[in-house]
Amino acid sequence: MSNYNYNFSINITEEDLDHNFLLEYLNEKSKEFSINPNRVTLEILENISSDSGKNHLKQLTYIKKAGYKIAIDDFGTQYSNFERLLDLDIDYLKLDAKYIKNIDTDKKVKILWNQ
Repeated sequence: MSNYNYNFSINITEEDLDHNFLLEYLNEKSKEFSINPNRVTLEILENISSDSGKNHLKQLTYIKKAGYKIAIDDFGTQYSNFERLLDLDIDYLKLDAKYIKNIDTDKKVKILWNQ
C-alpha cells in the first residue's frame, strides 16, 4: 500500500487487543512502509468493545489518537449498544446487511429507516 494513495481497512480481532501490542505494531509498520495512519481504518466487531471493557476501550482510544480510524463492522448482529458508539468515538459504522437488504420492498425494513 505504500506505493498507492488508497485508504484501506484491517480487521482487528479481540485476540489482537488481548495481547496489548497493536498500537506499537501499527506504528512500527506505518513507519516502515511510509503509510500515514489516517489512511488505515481498523474494523472491529461490536462485541470487542463490550466483552473486555476498559482495556480494549483504552487501547482503541490510543489507536484513534495516533491517527488511525475505527469502524464497527456488522453492527446489529450481536450486542448493539448505542452507548458504546459514544465511548469509542468511531469513524464508521458498518450496518449488518439484514438492516438494509430489500429496503425498497420490505415494509419492516422501511419502518426501520422511516421510509
